[in-house]
Amino acid sequence: MISGISSIIIFVKDQNEALAFWVEKLNFTVLKDIVLDPKLRWIQIIHHDSKDTSLILYPKSMVTNRMSRPLSTIIFETLDIKSTIEQMTKNGVSFLMCQCILN
Repeated sequence: MISGISSIIIFVKDQNEALAFWVEKLNFTVLKDIVLDPKLRWIQIIHHDSKDTSLILYPKSMVTNRMSRPLSTIIFETLDIKSTIEQMTKNGVSFLMCQCILN
C-alpha cells in the first residue's frame, strides 16, 4: 500500500519567481533544478524540517489545452506499485490515469 507522499506538484506562473518565494521567504531548500528543455525546468524543493515530502514547482504554461485548468497532483510512494494498484482497485478506487515512475 501507499507508504507516504513523495511530492506535491504546485502549478506556478513563473518558476523563477516561485522559486525565490519558497527559498527566500519560506526557507525551503532546492533538491533539484534541472533544465529539461528551453521551456521547462524540473524544480524540486523541500523544507528543512521535512524528511520525505517535496514540492515540485511546475509551470502552468506546460498544461495542455485539453485541460481547462491545472489539476492538483500528488505523488505517492509505495514499495510495490502493482499490488498497491490491485488493492486500491479492490477497495473501489478507480484510476483515470496512472503514471508509474520506477526508481
